[in-house]
Amino acid sequence: MYTYNTIPKIELTREIAKQNIHDCNTTTQFYYDRNAAYPKYTVGQKVLPYDPVTKKGVCKKLKKRWIGPYFITAECDGYVYKLRQCDTGQEVRTYVHSNRLRPFNESRDLFHTCNPPSTDAQSTTQTSQELTSNTDNQPTNGLGEGWYEIDRVTNRRTISGKPHFLVWWKDGTRSYEPDSNISDFAKAEYYARCQARQKPKSRKR
Repeated sequence: MYTYNTIPKIELTREIAKQNIHDCNTTTQFYYDRNAAYPKYTVGQKVLPYDPVTKKGVCKKLKKRWIGPYFITAECDGYVYKLRQCDTGQEVRTYVHSNRLRPFNESRDLFHTCNPPSTDAQSTTQTSQELTSNTDNQPTNGLGEGWYEIDRVTNRRTISGKPHFLVWWKDGTRSYEPDSNISDFAKAEYYARCQARQKPKSRKR
């Protein structure tokens, strides 16, 4: 008889505790969501993605988790971004969520190159039929010794086994420059325009 009368009280106490836990979680979630937000980045910005994978033979404590830098070429809904490696220009196949990224700070991230148009014999021979570059009248707008401001980058091609970019200068001339002479920001702008021109792939049904 005593057990028969005690079981309903135990069940009631359990339901009250369960409801209190639910209310507490709801309140905590409300205040957390109110003050928390995913970081937001812009196209062309340089970031460091987080790498959780530790290869065999590598110490976890010495593993470099933030790799890169990469720059953003496209932004999609849901705080996901398309990345491309700064050094090689290789595009990451999958989109990366913003909670796996952190901004990369660099002292020089301007839309310019570090050298005037190249007068290399091979580059001149291969591009002379397409373009005429004027290397004597390049602008010097106070960017520092050896730095020249450019207008835009419009094309990429391989010359002598190395990637080159078609650079439009402020004075209206243009020339192909090696990849090492182009700032990461200028390359990011170029890849972002290429990404925007690509047609979205239709999903197979």
